[in-house]
Amino acid sequence: MSARGLLEPRSFSKSSPVAECGIKLLPRRQFLGGLALAGLLCASRTARALGDLSKFRLLRLRFPDLPDPRPSALRRLAWELERRTSLVTIPDPIELPLSSPELFRYPLCVLSGERGFAMPSEADTIRLRRYLTFGGCLLVDSAEGRTGGSFDESVRKLLARALPGDMPRPVPPTTCCGNPSISCMPSLDACWSRLR
Repeated sequence: MSARGLLEPRSFSKSSPVAECGIKLLPRRQFLGGLALAGLLCASRTARALGDLSKFRLLRLRFPDLPDPRPSALRRLAWELERRTSLVTIPDPIELPLSSPELFRYPLCVLSGERGFAMPSEADTIRLRRYLTFGGCLLVDSAEGRTGGSFDESVRKLLARALPGDMPRPVPPTTCCGNPSISCMPSLDACWSRLR
C-alpha cells in the first residue's frame, strides 16, 4: 500500500511466480491482433453443412429408351414436399442412370414412363437391389393410364430381377385414408360425415 492508502499496481519482477514458470506474456495489442487474425481465418472458410448436399433432391432413374413423360412433375412434387413438410428441397430433379455412383446420395428415386423399356445389365440390377435394401425408396409412376401396360410389365420384370421373391404389393385402398404416412389430407368422406 502507498502512503495514501491506495493499492500500488503489481509489477512482475524476477521473483514473481509468472516469471519463475517461464511464461512469456504478450502485450495486449499483440494478443488482440492475433485473435482478430484467427477470426478472419476462420470466417473465410465456407460452411459446407448448409450447402445443397443437405437439401432434399428428387432423383429420376434414366433408362436409354425411356423418355420422361411428365417433365415438370418432379419439380411440382418437390414444391409440394417443401410446402407441406419441414423438408428443404432443391426444385430441379436430377437424372442418373443405375450405373452412377451418385445413386446412393438420394433417398428417393422415381421411375416414370409410358412405355416398356429394355432391362438393365446384371450389374445395374444388383446396384438397384443394393440401393433398395440399404434403405432407398423407389417410387414408380406409370403414365400409361391403365394397369397391365408395357411399362407396368417392364417394371414388374425389373423388380422381380432386383428383388427375387420379394415383390411389392399395392397398398389396399381401404387403409389409405386411415394411414397418416400415406394420406396427410383428410378424406372427403370423413369431413362430410362431421358436418352431418
